[in-house]
Amino acid sequence: MTGHPTSRRSLVQPRWTLITTGLLGLLSLLLVNGLAHGTFSADARVAPPASVSHVPDVVHNGGPIVDTTGGEVRTHHIPRKTMILTFDDGPDPEWTPRILEVLHDHHVPGTFFVVGSLASRYPGVLADIRESGSELGVHTFSHPDLAYAARWRIQLELAETQLAIAGGAGVTTSLMRPPYSSEANAIDNRGWPSIREIGRQGYTTVLSTLDTQDWRRPGVREIVRSGTPRNGNGESILLHDGGGNRAQTVAALEILIPRLLRQGYRFTTLGELMHDQTANPAAGALERLRGEALLTVVQVAKVMTKALAGFLLVAGVLVVARLLAMLVLARRHAASARRRALRPPTEAPRRTVSVVVPAYNERECIAATVRSIVASEHPVEVIVVDDGSTDGTAEVAERLGLGNVRVIRRANGGKPSALNAGIAAASSDLIVMVDGDTTFAPQTVSNLVRPFADPRIGAVAGNVKVGDRRNMVGLWQHIEYVIGFNIDRRVYDVLHACPPSPARWVPSGGRPCCRSVVSATTPSPRTPTSPWRSAGPAGGSRTSPVLWPAPRRRAPWASCGGSATDGATAPCSRCGSTGVLCWSAALRDGSDGSVCSTSRCSRSCCPRSHRWWTSSCCTASSSSTRHAPWPRGWPCCSCRRSAGCTPSISTTNGCATCWCCRCSRWCTDS
Repeated sequence: MTGHPTSRRSLVQPRWTLITTGLLGLLSLLLVNGLAHGTFSADARVAPPASVSHVPDVVHNGGPIVDTTGGEVRTHHIPRKTMILTFDDGPDPEWTPRILEVLHDHHVPGTFFVVGSLASRYPGVLADIRESGSELGVHTFSHPDLAYAARWRIQLELAETQLAIAGGAGVTTSLMRPPYSSEANAIDNRGWPSIREIGRQGYTTVLSTLDTQDWRRPGVREIVRSGTPRNGNGESILLHDGGGNRAQTVAALEILIPRLLRQGYRFTTLGELMHDQTANPAAGALERLRGEALLTVVQVAKVMTKALAGFLLVAGVLVVARLLAMLVLARRHAASARRRALRPPTEAPRRTVSVVVPAYNERECIAATVRSIVASEHPVEVIVVDDGSTDGTAEVAERLGLGNVRVIRRANGGKPSALNAGIAAASSDLIVMVDGDTTFAPQTVSNLVRPFADPRIGAVAGNVKVGDRRNMVGLWQHIEYVIGFNIDRRVYDVLHACPPSPARWVPSGGRPCCRSVVSATTPSPRTPTSPWRSAGPAGGSRTSPVLWPAPRRRAPWASCGGSATDGATAPCSRCGSTGVLCWSAALRDGSDGSVCSTSRCSRSCCPRSHRWWTSSCCTASSSSTRHAPWPRGWPCCSCRRSAGCTPSISTTNGCATCWCCRCSRWCTDS
């Protein structure tokens, strides 16, 4: 695949800076959203039981509250007839409010150990928990088993959840429950280091004494039975307000709380139990600001991700609809082609065809390309434009010694400018443009020329095939070519249109056509990275065998019949022109000739709304004023009419203007 590097620039163009910044911002939002939804960090591994030799006896024989702050190990028991309701894995926008409603109806508090990723998504539920008189605790940000977590991971999990609580509820917490924990006598050598680290971060570990296993949804009666204390003991009951449907938990609380109140049990909070007023102190101004910033980023990421998902859904539907429409139209075109094949073939015009071959570092392929073109059944002249190659491409072409082959050497300026140089040097009014690594069949040029026997035809596109499809890369490129050069162009032929691109031109009153009998082959890449290496810095699109008639300038109204004689354009033409204007405005850098690239010239090629309508109107080497005939069929920049209009081009200091005899004005006067 031929590529041409662009001219060097000393400064990075602002649009690439904006694009890069936008992509990095979008990637950051996607990462934040993935973290908030547990997409990247969720870890469902649970450590198997291990030895308890390193766990102090005071922990195994103590209560469910383990305090390792300050380097000392202290445990606290729950007094008799005292109940602590604890809820894990929330907040949940549906079930947490329903549980709070039950607690409020019976005037009992609870302690909610929240997952930071959920807290950042539902900060309003955190505020409701605090307003109800219940407590908040940390249950990590992404719910991993801390036995597998490194020290820095534990610190990050605690800090992120703390920020989410500060931003949502305006408080901090010193309470923490490790995920997948149970009773104090279940702590082993795997889990003990994480509990020590929790204490070093200033948190008190809160475990449970009664596990209702409501997360299994065993039934309301079983949850009530598992949560009922024995012999008046004080208990820490483990329940869940998140992680799934918690209807059974809500129903069990409606039964369990009144029953225990009738038995004389008292419901309290951990802060009250430990006479600790710092379980949920107010967050400082800076910490609250940081927490609100975290919540804002998460909410923005959530909205952006939903918008992107909606956009991709719409795009996917449109792609499928387009594919189906293309297949239908392609079958229609194939049927039409079969009918044409039954007709007597028309005689191809015997005029010589100019074949322009832009080449950049095509030493390995240029000889085969040129020989295949010269061997055509139709008379041709070959113009090889060496666009500043560094591998001796021009020397290889010259050593062929073929009389109808010309080699033009020029400084590197990109593929569009190389094509323009070749077109300007062509002597024929029929021009074929093809890449330097593509070979022609002997009948290719004849088949390209034959449709011009019909005066309605304005341009002809052929069918490029991948030469070697034995490797995976070549096979994928073959699929790309089948879609891009076969199905697509069949559809364009049925619609009498061509893609709205500044690189395609159809003269006024003409229409493009596609002929599958026109074929050329291009070598497949040997490796997945070889297309990028061959493309060069500027890339460059694949130039399939496309034949353009004179005039040789390119215009954006190349569809649906082109320009009418009264200056009006067909509906598809107007749409195509709009697309080209937007495309040129977004990507204009002077390399495609759509805007004057001459440093001496500060004017646009055409005024205001017409500034991108002309192509290659500026030449850096021009320093004098000259007048040349305006090509037939090229509409005036001012009145946009072509019939009966014979304006001239005035090129001064590399900038072109035009004089129209019909509207009697210069293009730049409008």
